Amino acid sequence: MPLKQEIDNIEYDDVQSQDQVILSYIGSPVDEDVSISYRDTTKLLHLFNGDNINSKLLILGSDPSLTGRNIDSVGKVEHSECIRVLARSHIGTQGFEPHEVLAYCDPNKIYQYAHAGLLILMPQIMLDNSLSSLKDISIGYNSLTDTANIIENNKDRILKHSHQKIRQWAKEHLIMDKFQETLESVYILARSKNK
Repeated sequence: MPLKQEIDNIEYDDVQSQDQVILSYIGSPVDEDVSISYRDTTKLLHLFNGDNINSKLLILGSDPSLTGRNIDSVGKVEHSECIRVLARSHIGTQGFEPHEVLAYCDPNKIYQYAHAGLLILMPQIMLDNSLSSLKDISIGYNSLTDTANIIENNKDRILKHSHQKIRQWAKEHLIMDKFQETLESVYILARSKNK
Protein backbone atom coordinates (compact mmCIF):
# COMPACT_ATOMS: atom_id res chain seq x y z
CA MET A 1 0.00 0.00 0.00
CA PRO A 2 1.61 3.29 -1.04
CA LEU A 3 2.02 6.47 0.95
CA LYS A 4 0.04 9.51 -0.21
CA GLN A 5 3.26 11.32 -1.20
CA GLU A 6 4.14 8.42 -3.53
CA ILE A 7 0.98 8.82 -5.58
CA ASP A 8 0.32 12.55 -5.47
CA ASN A 9 2.35 13.50 -8.53
CA ILE A 10 2.24 10.45 -10.78
CA GLU A 11 1.92 11.15 -14.48
CA TYR A 12 0.04 8.11 -15.73
CA ASP A 13 0.74 6.43 -19.06
CA ASP A 14 -2.29 6.11 -21.33
CA VAL A 15 -4.04 2.79 -21.78
CA GLN A 16 -2.43 1.18 -24.82
CA SER A 17 -5.55 -0.38 -26.31
CA GLN A 18 -9.23 0.47 -26.42
CA ASP A 19 -10.36 -2.77 -28.07
CA GLN A 20 -8.05 -5.48 -26.68
CA VAL A 21 -7.86 -6.18 -22.95
CA ILE A 22 -4.40 -5.76 -21.41
CA LEU A 23 -3.90 -7.70 -18.19
CA SER A 24 -0.96 -6.80 -15.92
CA TYR A 25 0.96 -9.01 -13.54
CA ILE A 26 3.65 -7.82 -11.12
CA GLY A 27 6.31 -10.39 -10.28
CA SER A 28 7.96 -13.43 -11.69
CA PRO A 29 5.51 -15.85 -13.32
CA VAL A 30 7.56 -18.75 -11.98
CA ASP A 31 7.89 -18.72 -8.23
CA GLU A 32 11.29 -19.65 -6.81
CA ASP A 33 9.65 -22.17 -4.47
CA VAL A 34 7.31 -24.15 -6.71
CA SER A 35 6.58 -26.48 -3.81
CA ILE A 36 4.02 -23.81 -2.90
CA SER A 37 1.80 -24.84 -5.78
CA TYR A 38 -0.66 -21.94 -5.62
CA ARG A 39 2.24 -19.48 -6.24
CA ASP A 40 3.27 -21.13 -9.53
CA THR A 41 1.78 -18.83 -12.12
CA THR A 42 3.17 -20.60 -15.18
CA LYS A 43 -0.46 -21.37 -16.13
CA LEU A 44 -0.81 -17.67 -16.84
CA LEU A 45 2.14 -17.79 -19.24
CA HIS A 46 0.80 -20.88 -21.00
CA LEU A 47 -2.61 -19.27 -21.35
CA PHE A 48 -1.23 -16.11 -22.94
CA ASN A 49 1.19 -18.03 -25.16
CA GLY A 50 -1.75 -20.00 -26.57
CA ASP A 51 -4.00 -19.34 -29.54
CA ASN A 52 -7.28 -19.17 -27.62
CA ILE A 53 -6.90 -15.74 -26.06
CA ASN A 54 -7.59 -12.34 -27.54
CA SER A 55 -5.85 -10.34 -24.79
CA LYS A 56 -2.35 -9.22 -23.91
CA LEU A 57 -0.36 -9.85 -20.73
CA LEU A 58 1.98 -7.12 -19.44
CA ILE A 59 4.50 -8.47 -16.91
CA LEU A 60 6.46 -6.12 -14.67
CA GLY A 61 9.46 -7.39 -12.73
CA SER A 62 10.38 -10.44 -14.75
CA ASP A 63 12.82 -11.46 -17.44
CA PRO A 64 12.14 -9.49 -20.67
CA SER A 65 12.88 -12.68 -22.65
CA LEU A 66 9.40 -13.90 -21.65
CA THR A 67 7.98 -11.50 -24.24
CA GLY A 68 5.98 -13.38 -26.85
CA ARG A 69 2.96 -13.16 -29.12
CA ASN A 70 0.52 -12.06 -26.40
CA ILE A 71 3.05 -11.25 -23.66
CA ASP A 72 5.07 -8.10 -23.08
CA SER A 73 7.57 -8.56 -20.25
CA VAL A 74 9.16 -5.20 -19.48
CA GLY A 75 11.65 -6.45 -16.88
CA LYS A 76 12.31 -4.79 -13.56
CA VAL A 77 10.61 -1.45 -13.06
CA GLU A 78 11.57 1.02 -10.35
CA HIS A 79 9.00 1.08 -7.56
CA SER A 80 8.37 4.77 -8.22
CA GLU A 81 7.51 3.99 -11.88
CA CYS A 82 5.44 0.85 -11.31
CA ILE A 83 2.01 2.50 -10.96
CA ARG A 84 2.63 4.74 -13.99
CA VAL A 85 3.52 1.72 -16.18
CA LEU A 86 0.59 -0.34 -14.87
CA ALA A 87 -1.80 2.38 -16.06
CA ARG A 88 -1.19 1.14 -19.64
CA SER A 89 -3.43 -1.81 -18.76
CA HIS A 90 -7.09 -2.39 -18.02
CA ILE A 91 -6.90 -5.02 -15.31
CA GLY A 92 -4.29 -6.45 -12.94
CA THR A 93 -4.14 -10.00 -11.63
CA GLN A 94 -2.95 -11.61 -8.43
CA GLY A 95 -2.10 -14.57 -10.63
CA PHE A 96 -2.29 -17.27 -7.95
CA GLU A 97 -4.38 -20.42 -8.02
CA PRO A 98 -7.10 -20.28 -5.37
CA HIS A 99 -5.97 -21.84 -2.07
CA GLU A 100 -7.36 -21.64 1.48
CA VAL A 101 -4.33 -19.67 2.70
CA LEU A 102 -5.31 -16.81 0.35
CA ALA A 103 -8.31 -16.07 2.56
CA TYR A 104 -5.77 -14.28 4.80
CA CYS A 105 -3.56 -12.83 2.06
CA ASP A 106 -3.18 -9.08 1.53
CA PRO A 107 -0.63 -8.62 -1.29
CA ASN A 108 0.82 -5.20 -2.06
CA LYS A 109 0.37 -5.60 -5.83
CA ILE A 110 -3.42 -5.36 -5.39
CA TYR A 111 -3.03 -1.80 -4.07
CA GLN A 112 -0.65 -0.86 -6.86
CA TYR A 113 -3.23 -2.05 -9.39
CA ALA A 114 -5.94 0.07 -7.76
CA HIS A 115 -3.74 3.17 -7.68
CA ALA A 116 -3.04 2.67 -11.39
CA GLY A 117 -6.81 2.68 -11.98
CA LEU A 118 -7.08 -1.00 -12.90
CA LEU A 119 -9.83 -3.45 -12.18
CA ILE A 120 -8.40 -6.38 -10.21
CA LEU A 121 -8.65 -10.08 -11.06
CA MET A 122 -8.04 -12.28 -8.03
CA PRO A 123 -9.07 -15.59 -6.49
CA GLN A 124 -12.66 -15.46 -5.27
CA ILE A 125 -11.52 -16.68 -1.85
CA MET A 126 -9.63 -13.40 -1.39
CA LEU A 127 -12.69 -11.34 -2.33
CA ASP A 128 -14.85 -13.34 0.05
CA ASN A 129 -12.45 -12.83 2.95
CA SER A 130 -9.41 -10.57 3.39
CA LEU A 131 -10.10 -8.22 0.46
CA SER A 132 -13.90 -8.00 0.52
CA SER A 133 -13.69 -4.17 0.61
CA LEU A 134 -12.40 -4.31 -2.99
CA LYS A 135 -15.41 -6.16 -4.47
CA ASP A 136 -16.62 -3.15 -6.46
CA ILE A 137 -13.34 -2.90 -8.39
CA SER A 138 -12.56 -6.61 -8.63
CA ILE A 139 -13.50 -9.77 -10.48
CA GLY A 140 -13.04 -13.11 -8.76
CA TYR A 141 -11.97 -16.43 -10.25
CA ASN A 142 -12.03 -20.00 -9.04
CA SER A 143 -9.25 -21.25 -11.31
CA LEU A 144 -6.43 -19.37 -12.99
CA THR A 145 -7.21 -21.26 -16.19
CA ASP A 146 -10.60 -19.45 -16.27
CA THR A 147 -8.84 -16.13 -16.97
CA ALA A 148 -9.55 -16.11 -20.72
CA ASN A 149 -13.27 -16.80 -20.21
CA ILE A 150 -13.54 -14.23 -17.42
CA ILE A 151 -11.89 -11.57 -19.57
CA GLU A 152 -14.15 -12.37 -22.53
CA ASN A 153 -17.32 -12.44 -20.39
CA ASN A 154 -16.44 -9.10 -18.73
CA LYS A 155 -14.78 -7.43 -21.73
CA ASP A 156 -17.12 -4.40 -21.89
CA ARG A 157 -16.75 -3.69 -18.17
CA ILE A 158 -12.97 -4.13 -18.35
CA LEU A 159 -12.49 -1.91 -21.41
CA LYS A 160 -14.92 0.81 -20.36
CA HIS A 161 -14.26 1.23 -16.65
CA SER A 162 -12.99 4.59 -15.41
CA HIS A 163 -9.31 4.48 -14.49
CA GLN A 164 -9.71 7.92 -12.92
CA LYS A 165 -12.63 6.83 -10.72
CA ILE A 166 -10.71 3.83 -9.36
CA ARG A 167 -7.58 5.96 -8.80
CA GLN A 168 -9.60 8.50 -6.84
CA TRP A 169 -11.24 5.79 -4.73
CA ALA A 170 -7.84 4.23 -4.04
CA LYS A 171 -6.38 7.61 -3.08
CA GLU A 172 -9.18 8.09 -0.55
CA HIS A 173 -9.19 4.57 0.91
CA LEU A 174 -6.00 2.69 0.11
CA ILE A 175 -3.07 4.75 1.35
CA MET A 176 -0.76 3.78 4.18
CA ASP A 177 -1.17 7.19 5.80
CA LYS A 178 -4.73 6.22 6.86
CA PHE A 179 -3.36 3.29 8.88
CA GLN A 180 -0.13 4.80 10.21
CA GLU A 181 -1.33 5.59 13.75
CA THR A 182 -2.88 2.15 14.17
CA LEU A 183 0.26 0.43 12.90
CA GLU A 184 2.49 2.51 15.16
CA SER A 185 0.38 1.73 18.24
CA VAL A 186 0.35 -1.99 17.45
CA TYR A 187 4.12 -1.91 16.93
CA ILE A 188 4.67 -0.11 20.27
CA LEU A 189 2.38 -2.58 22.05
CA ALA A 190 4.19 -5.55 20.50
CA ARG A 191 7.61 -4.15 21.50
CA SER A 192 6.45 -3.56 25.09
CA LYS A 193 5.26 -7.17 25.39
CA ASN A 194 8.61 -8.51 24.14
CA LYS A 195 10.65 -6.75 26.86
